[in-house]
Amino acid sequence: MPDIPAPEHPEGKLLIGTTGIVEPYSFYQDNELTGCDIELARRFAQWANVEIEFQMYDYASIVAAAESGTVDCIFANLNVTTERQEVIDFSDTIYSVDNAMLVAEDIELAQETFLERLQRSFEKNFIREDRYKLILEGIGTTCLLTVLSVLFGTVLAFLICLFRRTGSRLANRIANIYVKLLQGTPMVVLLMILYYIIFGRSSIAAVWVAVIGFTLNFGAYTSEIMRSGIESVDSGQREAALALGYNENQTFFRFIFPQAAVRFLPVYNGEVVSLLKSTSIVGYIAIQDLTKMSDIIRSRTYEAFFPLIATAIIYFILAWLLSLLLKLVLRQIDPRSRQKRAKEAS
Repeated sequence: MPDIPAPEHPEGKLLIGTTGIVEPYSFYQDNELTGCDIELARRFAQWANVEIEFQMYDYASIVAAAESGTVDCIFANLNVTTERQEVIDFSDTIYSVDNAMLVAEDIELAQETFLERLQRSFEKNFIREDRYKLILEGIGTTCLLTVLSVLFGTVLAFLICLFRRTGSRLANRIANIYVKLLQGTPMVVLLMILYYIIFGRSSIAAVWVAVIGFTLNFGAYTSEIMRSGIESVDSGQREAALALGYNENQTFFRFIFPQAAVRFLPVYNGEVVSLLKSTSIVGYIAIQDLTKMSDIIRSRTYEAFFPLIATAIIYFILAWLLSLLLKLVLRQIDPRSRQKRAKEAS
């Protein structure tokens, strides 16, 4: 990549959509975005005296990003089609590519053992150009999305449960409509609606759009889990607490909800793990999570084994750690576990 200085006093900012997975046009080298399209974009920014910011998209969503106004323009080797011309304006043709098929015959392949091939593939996918850093960056993004969505989604689910406890028929109907609507909408569709339509022309970061989407979805499912746990508590518990002089709020928070939590936490655990795995779709809205980083590596090495296997193992480890953490929480709040620990201590 030539040294193209950025404008010292830019007169504006340009959001550019690109793919980052097609060599030599837009790809990652030494963990830096580079390529012919990237050079062209930087030269254009210098000429137009504007600051630029790149957003990564799959080909399935990059046109929608331009059409919705999420990005100002696209710098990617995008083929011109009649349908695409109806929604976006193409530049003049910069280059045309002829495709050819080559068939090789009588090639003597180097004889390598299975372990040698594995070693060479591992070095190529993770060590060369420090590509493991892409994986680490993706893990950080995935964990951030999961933690924030779980926290906000749990609060939202609890508020929905309290909303239903008001006894209002209207409140119960509104909550039911919200839950059914979110349960019936595929997560990837919800994310794309939020990113390309609702927040399409806003300056909100894609990560926060994803957090909002997963929070809404997680809150809907978890509210039903909480409701089932609360309803499973014997009504005699409430009556006994009221008879002892506690009011409705004290009865709920001191007696009903702690017992319900012990019952719904195992199911809640599974919902958290499901959320973690669902974050693998955020590449549709220009977020470079663990799965997206794996795609970037595969686009450079043309090898699928190590990037995909490593991604699967990492998701498994993260899910296991989350499950372990939630089991520890369950042990702390479960009265039977506390009694058992007290007996062992005595």
